[in-house]
Amino acid sequence: MSNLSSNTKLIVGLGNPGEQYKNQRHNVGFILLDKIASYFSTNFDNNKKKSLYSRFKYDGNDIILLKPQTFMNLSGESVLYVAKFYNVSIDNIIVVYDDMDIPFGSIKIKKSGSAAGHNGIKNIIAQIQSDNFIRLRVGISRPPAGKPINDYVLSSFSKSERNSIDNEIYSDVLDAIKTLIFDGIDIAQQKFNSKK
Repeated sequence: MSNLSSNTKLIVGLGNPGEQYKNQRHNVGFILLDKIASYFSTNFDNNKKKSLYSRFKYDGNDIILLKPQTFMNLSGESVLYVAKFYNVSIDNIIVVYDDMDIPFGSIKIKKSGSAAGHNGIKNIIAQIQSDNFIRLRVGISRPPAGKPINDYVLSSFSKSERNSIDNEIYSDVLDAIKTLIFDGIDIAQQKFNSKK
Protein backbone atom coordinates (compact mmCIF):
# COMPACT_ATOMS: atom_id res chain seq x y z
CA MET A 1 0.00 0.00 0.00
CA SER A 2 2.87 2.39 0.65
CA ASN A 3 6.63 2.60 0.49
CA LEU A 4 6.85 4.23 3.94
CA SER A 5 8.29 2.37 6.91
CA SER A 6 6.04 0.90 9.60
CA ASN A 7 7.64 3.45 11.93
CA THR A 8 6.03 6.35 10.03
CA LYS A 9 4.93 9.22 12.27
CA LEU A 10 1.52 10.72 11.49
CA ILE A 11 1.23 14.27 12.86
CA VAL A 12 -2.34 15.56 12.80
CA GLY A 13 -3.46 19.15 13.34
CA LEU A 14 -7.13 19.62 14.19
CA GLY A 15 -9.29 22.46 12.89
CA ASN A 16 -12.16 23.40 10.61
CA PRO A 17 -11.50 23.99 6.88
CA GLY A 18 -12.45 27.32 5.34
CA GLU A 19 -11.37 30.95 5.49
CA GLN A 20 -13.95 31.92 8.13
CA TYR A 21 -12.37 29.56 10.68
CA LYS A 22 -8.74 30.40 9.94
CA ASN A 23 -7.82 32.41 13.06
CA GLN A 24 -10.19 30.76 15.54
CA ARG A 25 -9.07 29.16 18.81
CA HIS A 26 -10.45 25.79 17.71
CA ASN A 27 -8.11 25.95 14.69
CA VAL A 28 -4.81 26.19 16.55
CA GLY A 29 -3.90 22.69 15.28
CA PHE A 30 -4.23 23.84 11.64
CA ILE A 31 -2.38 27.10 12.35
CA LEU A 32 0.57 25.27 13.89
CA LEU A 33 0.66 22.49 11.29
CA ASP A 34 0.86 25.08 8.49
CA LYS A 35 3.89 26.62 10.20
CA ILE A 36 5.47 23.19 10.77
CA ALA A 37 4.98 22.32 7.07
CA SER A 38 6.68 25.59 6.17
CA TYR A 39 9.60 24.76 8.50
CA PHE A 40 10.07 21.40 6.76
CA SER A 41 9.67 23.05 3.31
CA THR A 42 6.77 20.78 2.42
CA ASN A 43 3.26 21.36 1.04
CA PHE A 44 -0.11 19.74 1.66
CA ASP A 45 -0.18 18.40 -1.88
CA ASN A 46 -2.13 15.18 -1.26
CA ASN A 47 -5.89 15.67 -1.21
CA LYS A 48 -7.77 12.39 -0.95
CA LYS A 49 -10.97 11.42 0.85
CA LYS A 50 -11.23 14.75 2.67
CA SER A 51 -7.64 14.37 3.86
CA LEU A 52 -5.13 17.13 3.09
CA TYR A 53 -1.65 15.81 3.85
CA SER A 54 2.06 15.94 3.13
CA ARG A 55 4.62 13.11 3.14
CA PHE A 56 8.36 13.60 3.52
CA LYS A 57 11.51 12.26 5.09
CA TYR A 58 13.22 14.01 7.99
CA ASP A 59 16.58 12.74 9.23
CA GLY A 60 15.74 9.23 8.09
CA ASN A 61 12.21 9.34 9.54
CA ASP A 62 9.06 9.01 7.43
CA ILE A 63 6.65 11.79 8.39
CA ILE A 64 3.08 12.57 7.33
CA LEU A 65 1.44 15.90 8.26
CA LEU A 66 -2.37 15.75 8.09
CA LYS A 67 -5.11 18.39 8.23
CA PRO A 68 -8.52 16.62 8.18
CA GLN A 69 -10.96 18.43 5.87
CA THR A 70 -14.10 16.90 7.38
CA PHE A 71 -14.73 19.58 10.03
CA MET A 72 -13.69 19.04 13.63
CA ASN A 73 -16.41 16.63 14.77
CA LEU A 74 -15.53 14.11 12.03
CA SER A 75 -11.72 14.43 12.21
CA GLY A 76 -11.32 10.70 12.85
CA GLU A 77 -12.41 9.77 9.33
CA SER A 78 -9.28 11.35 7.82
CA VAL A 79 -7.01 10.00 10.56
CA LEU A 80 -8.32 6.47 10.03
CA TYR A 81 -8.00 6.69 6.23
CA VAL A 82 -4.40 7.96 6.22
CA ALA A 83 -3.26 5.71 9.09
CA LYS A 84 -4.66 2.61 7.36
CA PHE A 85 -3.45 3.56 3.89
CA TYR A 86 0.13 4.13 5.08
CA ASN A 87 0.12 1.42 7.76
CA VAL A 88 0.81 3.85 10.63
CA SER A 89 0.66 2.25 14.07
CA ILE A 90 -1.65 3.97 16.55
CA ASP A 91 1.17 4.82 18.97
CA ASN A 92 2.91 6.74 16.14
CA ILE A 93 -0.03 9.15 15.75
CA ILE A 94 0.52 12.61 17.27
CA VAL A 95 -2.50 14.94 17.40
CA VAL A 96 -2.04 18.71 17.91
CA TYR A 97 -5.15 20.51 19.16
CA ASP A 98 -6.63 23.20 21.41
CA ASP A 99 -7.28 22.56 25.10
CA MET A 100 -9.26 24.95 27.33
CA ASP A 101 -8.02 23.32 30.54
CA ILE A 102 -4.45 24.47 29.90
CA PRO A 103 -3.38 28.11 30.33
CA PHE A 104 -2.78 30.01 27.12
CA GLY A 105 0.85 29.65 26.07
CA SER A 106 1.42 26.23 27.67
CA ILE A 107 1.56 22.86 25.95
CA LYS A 108 1.07 19.42 27.48
CA ILE A 109 1.88 15.99 26.06
CA LYS A 110 -0.29 13.02 26.95
CA LYS A 111 -0.73 9.46 25.76
CA SER A 112 -4.13 7.77 25.91
CA GLY A 113 -7.12 8.68 28.06
CA SER A 114 -10.53 10.18 27.43
CA ALA A 115 -11.39 12.95 24.97
CA ALA A 116 -12.09 15.33 27.90
CA GLY A 117 -15.00 16.83 25.98
CA HIS A 118 -13.05 17.61 22.79
CA ASN A 119 -15.21 16.48 19.86
CA GLY A 120 -12.31 16.08 17.43
CA ILE A 121 -10.48 13.75 19.81
CA LYS A 122 -13.74 11.93 20.62
CA ASN A 123 -14.25 11.17 16.93
CA ILE A 124 -10.65 10.01 16.41
CA ILE A 125 -11.04 7.56 19.33
CA ALA A 126 -14.34 6.30 17.87
CA GLN A 127 -12.95 5.89 14.34
CA ILE A 128 -9.61 4.22 15.12
CA GLN A 129 -11.16 2.34 18.07
CA SER A 130 -8.30 3.23 20.39
CA ASP A 131 -7.27 6.08 22.66
CA ASN A 132 -3.63 5.01 22.60
CA PHE A 133 -2.28 7.89 20.51
CA ILE A 134 -0.18 10.90 21.54
CA ARG A 135 -1.94 14.20 22.22
CA LEU A 136 -0.01 17.46 21.99
CA ARG A 137 -2.42 19.83 23.72
CA VAL A 138 -2.08 23.56 23.16
CA GLY A 139 -3.54 25.77 25.89
CA ILE A 140 -6.18 28.32 24.91
CA SER A 141 -7.44 28.93 28.51
CA ARG A 142 -11.07 28.83 29.57
CA PRO A 143 -13.67 31.34 28.35
CA PRO A 144 -14.44 34.43 30.43
CA ALA A 145 -17.37 34.03 32.85
CA GLY A 146 -20.68 34.01 31.03
CA LYS A 147 -19.28 33.27 27.55
CA PRO A 148 -20.60 29.98 26.09
CA ILE A 149 -17.88 27.43 25.30
CA ASN A 150 -18.91 27.05 21.64
CA ASP A 151 -18.77 30.80 21.07
CA TYR A 152 -15.39 30.97 22.78
CA VAL A 153 -13.64 28.21 20.79
CA LEU A 154 -15.04 29.66 17.55
CA SER A 155 -13.84 33.18 18.41
CA SER A 156 -10.67 34.59 16.89
CA PHE A 157 -7.35 35.01 18.65
CA SER A 158 -6.40 38.56 19.55
CA LYS A 159 -3.42 40.12 17.77
CA SER A 160 -1.12 39.53 20.76
CA GLU A 161 -2.34 35.92 21.21
CA ARG A 162 -1.76 35.22 17.52
CA ASN A 163 1.71 36.72 17.81
CA SER A 164 2.48 34.29 20.67
CA ILE A 165 1.19 31.35 18.63
CA ASP A 166 3.29 32.31 15.62
CA ASN A 167 6.43 32.63 17.74
CA GLU A 168 6.92 31.13 21.23
CA ILE A 169 4.11 28.55 21.10
CA TYR A 170 5.05 27.42 17.59
CA SER A 171 8.69 27.12 18.68
CA ASP A 172 7.69 24.93 21.65
CA VAL A 173 5.36 22.75 19.55
CA LEU A 174 8.02 22.21 16.86
CA ASP A 175 10.59 21.34 19.54
CA ALA A 176 8.10 18.95 21.18
CA ILE A 177 7.40 17.19 17.88
CA LYS A 178 11.13 16.75 17.19
CA THR A 179 11.59 15.42 20.74
CA LEU A 180 8.71 12.95 20.26
CA ILE A 181 10.20 11.76 16.96
CA PHE A 182 13.76 11.29 18.18
CA ASP A 183 13.55 10.74 21.94
CA GLY A 184 10.07 9.38 22.61
CA ILE A 185 7.15 10.40 24.76
CA ASP A 186 8.74 9.99 28.22
CA ILE A 187 11.50 12.50 27.51
CA ALA A 188 9.07 14.84 25.72
CA GLN A 189 6.72 14.81 28.72
CA GLN A 190 9.59 15.51 31.15
CA LYS A 191 10.78 18.39 29.00
CA PHE A 192 7.48 20.12 28.22
CA ASN A 193 4.84 19.16 30.79
CA SER A 194 6.64 20.96 33.61
CA LYS A 195 7.43 24.03 31.47
CA LYS A 196 5.62 27.22 32.50
